[in-house]
Amino acid sequence: MIKTLRLLIVLMLCSYSMSYGSDARVQLQSKLNSFNMLTASFEQEAKDANNQVISNSLGSLYIKKPMQFLMHTNSPDETYLYTKEDGIYYYDTFVSQLSIYPLANLDNEPFVLLYKQDEAIWDKYEISQQQNSFILKPKTNKNLKQVSLSFNGNNISMIKLYMADGIVNTYKFSNVGFKVDPNNFKVVLQEDTEINDER
Repeated sequence: MIKTLRLLIVLMLCSYSMSYGSDARVQLQSKLNSFNMLTASFEQEAKDANNQVISNSLGSLYIKKPMQFLMHTNSPDETYLYTKEDGIYYYDTFVSQLSIYPLANLDNEPFVLLYKQDEAIWDKYEISQQQNSFILKPKTNKNLKQVSLSFNGNNISMIKLYMADGIVNTYKFSNVGFKVDPNNFKVVLQEDTEINDER
């Protein structure tokens, strides 16, 4: 996975109603289609295979469909992950470095499903539903075992990424809103910023 994502459940059959395949996919797409803009605060925590915490972060997420995405991490280090028409940008203010990646790299990142309705990308996942959570298992991404997206109504509340190496990366969302100020997508670089263009 791109380092911009900070490197995307036991099934209780007696307690949860389940749906699989196309039904779950349609329901998940319906929830994600219910908004054109999204803003939220997030708390991120990563645990290793031994359930030990290896990283934490706090920040904000901004989305404006069809293709504007910005994740601003402000603690412990300030970073920006954002998209433009010509690439994916990752700006680390601590080292004053901007890295730029091909836009196509997003196609293997589960966060892209939040704002991009490309059926070819959705076809890369097997999707099932467990009450208000959706389990996505990638068909080709060997680094990612599965992704869990949880909702409170139509509001996304949590994303958990289960990595092949045992790391579990959890994003919990709060203060969810559906209006985004255009200024939220503006990132001002320091004058001495080093640019690493990998497109």
